[in-house]
Amino acid sequence: MDLEYTYSGGKPSKRKLKEILDKIPYSSNEIAIIGDRVFTDILVGNRLGMYTILVDSVDYYGKKIEKNNFQSIERYIARFITGDFL
Repeated sequence: MDLEYTYSGGKPSKRKLKEILDKIPYSSNEIAIIGDRVFTDILVGNRLGMYTILVDSVDYYGKKIEKNNFQSIERYIARFITGDFL
């Protein structure tokens, strides 16, 4: 697909990602951030007005990590904060 990407963006700080955004010819509302962490990846994407895509954690081989306690806790807290318990 020949898409630009980066990693290790210093999340949830906006500073490093804003530096990256300044180097590319797209505005933040034309970019998606994909991540497995609510309070880093998704939070910084929302703070910058980006599309956000929350995915499950995977291991080195790309296999879904079935039991990720930290991610489960983050998602529970996020649902509690937003009131989304459906």
